[in-house]
Amino acid sequence: MKNKMFIFTSSLSLLLLMLVFFSVVVIPEHPLVYQILSLLFIFSIVINILIKKREILSFINSKYWNNLSKTLVSIFLVFIILSLVNYIAVKKPVVFDISDRKLNSLSDQTQRVLESKVADKVEFIIFSSQNNREKIWNFLELFQNSNQKIIINHFDPILRPDLTQKYSVVQAPSIVLKRKSAESGKHIVVTDLREISITNGLIRLYRDRDPLLCFIKDDSFVKTGETGFSQFFNLLNQSSFQVRQLDLLKESEISASCSAIIRFSMSRNLLKSELDKIKNYYNRGGVVLGTFSPMFKNDLHQEMREFFEENLLQVHNDIVIDKEQNISGSNGSAPFVTNFDRLGVNFNRGQKVFFPLSNSISSSLANENFLSLASTSESSWVEKTLIELLADSIKYDDKDVPGPVHMAAAIVKEDRPRLIALGNSSFVSNKFIKYSTNFTFILNIFHWIAGEDTLTSLNSAVFKEEPIFISSTQKNLILFISIIGMPVLFLFVGIFQYRRGKQ
Repeated sequence: MKNKMFIFTSSLSLLLLMLVFFSVVVIPEHPLVYQILSLLFIFSIVINILIKKREILSFINSKYWNNLSKTLVSIFLVFIILSLVNYIAVKKPVVFDISDRKLNSLSDQTQRVLESKVADKVEFIIFSSQNNREKIWNFLELFQNSNQKIIINHFDPILRPDLTQKYSVVQAPSIVLKRKSAESGKHIVVTDLREISITNGLIRLYRDRDPLLCFIKDDSFVKTGETGFSQFFNLLNQSSFQVRQLDLLKESEISASCSAIIRFSMSRNLLKSELDKIKNYYNRGGVVLGTFSPMFKNDLHQEMREFFEENLLQVHNDIVIDKEQNISGSNGSAPFVTNFDRLGVNFNRGQKVFFPLSNSISSSLANENFLSLASTSESSWVEKTLIELLADSIKYDDKDVPGPVHMAAAIVKEDRPRLIALGNSSFVSNKFIKYSTNFTFILNIFHWIAGEDTLTSLNSAVFKEEPIFISSTQKNLILFISIIGMPVLFLFVGIFQYRRGKQ
């Protein structure tokens, strides 16, 4: 009778143990369930001990138990060491992302922001329903894993209307970024839950003011066709810059609050009064950026070319060709950038940037302040006969200039930009916007203008795919297997080997 009772209670104990593990892994949000099951399991163990009290006492006093206890202590110490190593690994995780486009890890841009900007504790406050909490939390843990100064909290906006009012949260889900040590109470509300938005939010959180990029107004900025730039400006408005379009015919002067004045893909020539305002801004210490392109008939860039040449940066009305390093199907007229600048504003990480139909750029004189920002391979050349492109008969001849060729360059003063020329602007037009490295190239130049070139990278600025996240159930399962399952398995193997050796 006693043996049958022991078999029954032992089976019940095993069943309860399995239910405890199941409840902890599958329904961790209901602790009362696995607490009750744990108490029942302990109670069943006590009953088993009482049933086999004599046998247990006899076993404890035996020589076999003496040897076994020493083995168990050794195994327990190994278990403690493994648990400690596992705990350190959880607290200081090393993440390996083997996906082709690194979708499950942060970009170099974000890593640099976390390293160079986040020096004190920053709180990420999630305002969302419980249904969205886990997904957003897992996403933000990518940031926390890279910088332990980040603290994540969650509030349901329905249950905490006082906090939504305090932080001016008007939609859910949203993330509030807040410095714990800041006395000003400054915070940034992020509603676009993508990496680039969180990163730009962190940049803005540590700024006194956002850099202002002033573009000379042009109709192409709102065009939605392939030759327009509407998507480029949409992306730029999502970045960490303020963007303003200026009508120089109406402005009395260009404000000193502009971090740079940018003549970008204009479909007309500048009037003298407009150019005079640009010159005045430049002479006051402002930064001027101009984009150009080959002109087959009337040169709409002539006045800007002359202004740049006066300031030792010459933009030629020609076209850069590279028959070996180019976009497929371009016949060499969309060459890849193979060399970036020496300052690290942009650098080669194996991701391609290209300039379709680009002018070449050089210094008017031997000038130590000249800085090449993008140049081609030695297989390239400057095609001086533009009609050859229209006739589809491009070939190198004695009129042309051999490469490497500069397609973007700047005049610098103490490594800070003063005058920047890009031999093309269509590389970020709607037609090529899917090539995110092109957008990141010019975004890095804007960071350089703003004095934040430590934040630049050649990682994609826009993420359409979502990283893969492990659910809490899966994480709990992994935790119990690694912390409890494997050591228990080793324990049983050790006992089995010990008993086998005794026999």
